[in-house]
Amino acid sequence: GVGPVDLSNPATYRKRRATKVASKVRTMAAGNTHSIYVDGTGELHFFGANFLGQLGISPIASRIFSDSTVNFDRVVALACGADFTILLRSDGSVMGAGDNAHEQLGPIPGPPSTPVFTNFFNKVDRIAQVANQSNSYVLKSDGTVWSFGHKDYLGDTSSTHISTPRQIPTLSNIIAIGATNKTGMALDVTGKIWAWGENTSGSCGQGVSTSLFTSPVLISSLFDIIYIDGTIQGNLLGSSACAIDVNGDLYTWGINEDYILGDGTDIKRLSPVRASITSKDFSVSMSEENTFVLNADNTVEVWGHWTNDGSTSSGIYNLLRGINTTSKIIKRGGVRELVGVWQVINTLLTG
Repeated sequence: GVGPVDLSNPATYRKRRATKVASKVRTMAAGNTHSIYVDGTGELHFFGANFLGQLGISPIASRIFSDSTVNFDRVVALACGADFTILLRSDGSVMGAGDNAHEQLGPIPGPPSTPVFTNFFNKVDRIAQVANQSNSYVLKSDGTVWSFGHKDYLGDTSSTHISTPRQIPTLSNIIAIGATNKTGMALDVTGKIWAWGENTSGSCGQGVSTSLFTSPVLISSLFDIIYIDGTIQGNLLGSSACAIDVNGDLYTWGINEDYILGDGTDIKRLSPVRASITSKDFSVSMSEENTFVLNADNTVEVWGHWTNDGSTSSGIYNLLRGINTTSKIIKRGGVRELVGVWQVINTLLTG
């Protein structure tokens, strides 16, 4: 979606500097290799990989290199897993397309993927938010969280994959949800974070490397939290998560390759630590190798893997280098939120 790709030249596989792709964007998200966004009219746009139909069109077109649409409108919120997409339409219907190996798109008949957007959940007492990673999670307006997909990351003790949304019984009064690679997160009305799922990298924030928490556990060291996020795309070593409190302080935990946690080290953190190289943060988005922060002064900062930092850092294409200090990208007026490519969808239905 940001220009032609020469398959014989790896240097064209990525863009090191920020490139304008679209304008008048209402919300956006991305998976491992595909990106989607909704424009001001509610129409869905997409580009990137489509091997499993994650763009909502036939996988005969395995890649879409430019901004495309299929006249699919009335979209109010969306989210991406690794190779699938879910979206919420104005009538309250939740639809999905792409990889469905763990029934994270519901009991859709056919092969373990669906190449067209198919309805798999309808509005019940008004759905408030949707978010997902390898599983799917739904936050309802009554503060309950519902999950389906892979059995290990549902937030309960299920022994089988679940294709129909089922309530996580220990969660209530939830106002936001998020996810890392295979970990779910929920923020309650008191500012506390609950986490469940895979924990080999410490993404549940418990201070231990216990491999799995099947039910939500409280991250007791964090309070007065207003924002949560995590890395959803795959990493063999695990994933990372972050949170911002009412004072604008950023806390991070999990794997710390390329200094992604912003604590001045590359040490894995099993429990949250304060990111020491930034302050007064308003919004945050984490990718597999970088962290992007929107500050209160409307500047965007980034740290982590240098080839993805959006700056003019020089070096050899395949050189791995961690940036241990923030790199200012650009100051933009009117930036309200880093709607990251792997982030909680924050749209509230009031109708």
